[in-house]
Amino acid sequence: VTISQFSPPPEKTRDSTKEIMDLKSNEAKNVVQGSTTPFRFDFVTKVTETKNLIVLTNDMDLVDGLRRMQQISGKSSYPLLTNADNHATCATRYTIQQGTIGCATYYGRTHFLPPGNYSFLGPATTLHTTKDIDIDTKSGKTAGTLLKWKDISYVGLPENHVAVIQVGPAQHCIGSGRYLLRRPVTLYGVVDVQKLQNKVTAIGIDEGANQNDEKDVQRKVTMKAGEFQKCGSLTFIRAQPGFAAVVQDPDGSLSDSVGFTVARGGQVFKSFVDLQHYARTTRPFHLESKDRQELLVRVQIRWCIVQPTIWLERKGAYADIFDAIEEIMQSLLRDYMARHTYDECRQQQAEGYEKFEKLIRPVCETEMSNLGGKLLGFEVRSIRFPLLEKRNTIRAQKEAVMKEKQLEEERALDIENEERKREQARFDDSHAHALRREKHLVRMAELTAEQNMQRQREEAKLKYATARSETKQAQVRLEAKLRQVKLEQEVAKSRAIAEAERLISVTKAKCDQNLAIVQANADAMVAEAEAKAAAIMKEAEAQAKAATLIGSAYKANPQFLKFKMSEIKAEILKMRAEALAKGLAANQGVMVPKHLQKEISQMDSDSLL
Repeated sequence: VTISQFSPPPEKTRDSTKEIMDLKSNEAKNVVQGSTTPFRFDFVTKVTETKNLIVLTNDMDLVDGLRRMQQISGKSSYPLLTNADNHATCATRYTIQQGTIGCATYYGRTHFLPPGNYSFLGPATTLHTTKDIDIDTKSGKTAGTLLKWKDISYVGLPENHVAVIQVGPAQHCIGSGRYLLRRPVTLYGVVDVQKLQNKVTAIGIDEGANQNDEKDVQRKVTMKAGEFQKCGSLTFIRAQPGFAAVVQDPDGSLSDSVGFTVARGGQVFKSFVDLQHYARTTRPFHLESKDRQELLVRVQIRWCIVQPTIWLERKGAYADIFDAIEEIMQSLLRDYMARHTYDECRQQQAEGYEKFEKLIRPVCETEMSNLGGKLLGFEVRSIRFPLLEKRNTIRAQKEAVMKEKQLEEERALDIENEERKREQARFDDSHAHALRREKHLVRMAELTAEQNMQRQREEAKLKYATARSETKQAQVRLEAKLRQVKLEQEVAKSRAIAEAERLISVTKAKCDQNLAIVQANADAMVAEAEAKAAAIMKEAEAQAKAATLIGSAYKANPQFLKFKMSEIKAEILKMRAEALAKGLAANQGVMVPKHLQKEISQMDSDSLL
């Protein structure tokens, strides 16, 4: 609670009242159109401390508040708290428990005793009772007047509570907190702003899904419109979502608001107005077309109220804006239908009544706006011509009767034709039966002959098959014996081959073993011969060098030198040949290496030369 000086609400002039009404109407429109900031009154009065009204802060209790009130009142006033010692121990006569306070009188005036032990209260002080501080002992409530003694009231208001007090000629609303009130400041009552006492409901009419052209199935739904509570000269009002609260100002003008608001002073709460969207279909209007044909028209209207004050001023005896617009709609349709013929109406029906709706809707929107509403949709549900439809029905029935008679005659002719066809069919069947019988007899004779011939052929085939089977069996037996003999020969041959292969493998193994031994000896002798040949080659090379030296002496005679060289070479080859012959004579089955074979062939060629 913020602190300021009390002041009565300012008187509204005609212009300021109209300006506030326009502001609230605009706020209500914003809510209808999806605004997220609904209009709310700042109804809690800003208060300040006086000698008759004390605001207790969070760190103050009742005793501190009484001291504060006594301090503001000054020394000239009588004391509210006793000056007696409350710390007595042995000589205790009065005990005030913690959480309570003693209610006494001092020379007949209001007096309080703080918690403690008292042995003496002082002259002219009388203790009457003790009371709990933060709860009403009788009712058990924790909001409102928690303690009252003589002209002092201790008031506690939780966060969702407000109180109405009388200060001089005006009434004010104070918010949550704790207060000390002293006459002439009077507490009128406490209001729980979340649970107002008087609940208001509204009836909404909606159309069901099952409808026909004559009567709609409607459903009435009870909805919570809002709640209000009157306390002193203030009325606390809360409108439910989708509703607006309408208040009449002292000058007679109306103002509306959504959410929570307070009517004070000369303002009077009138009612809640439904701002939600609705759709309903009118009753069938009996009208007359340009060509004097009776017709029935039904239209569907979707609407919502956007100016609750205008609707409340102009609704008259109508409970719903739909009832008011329905009468206007009938007059508009009467004038419009009187300018169109049956064929034109049927043509518009084929086009979906678009032209019809475009002509009627602007006028309907204007009329709806004049009543404070807004037209959201206008649709022609049906246009019927009952007399013409009745005539068409009778004509259709007559045509159906005539068609039925024609169908009966056609059916009789069809039956007669069917009977004739059946007689002809019976005659044809008897003749055909005789022909089929003769054919059957001929066919049976042919079948008998064919069966006999078939039997003879089967017997011949059977004999032929038997002889062939016997021959085949003898042939099979003979072939079996031949196969058996062949198998025996093959088995014997296989055994002989296996024995020969075994002997060959054994002999080959022995030969391989001997060959390996001989090969090893031959390799050894060849190696020895090669070593000797290498030594001879060295000796021959030495002799060649000597011959070279000798050759230099015989340069004068080249033919003698060539002869000498051939003689030396032949000697070398002879020695190598003797070594090879000796090795081969010792090992006749040895395998000769390729380089030795090459040398032997070279020796043969030289010998031939």
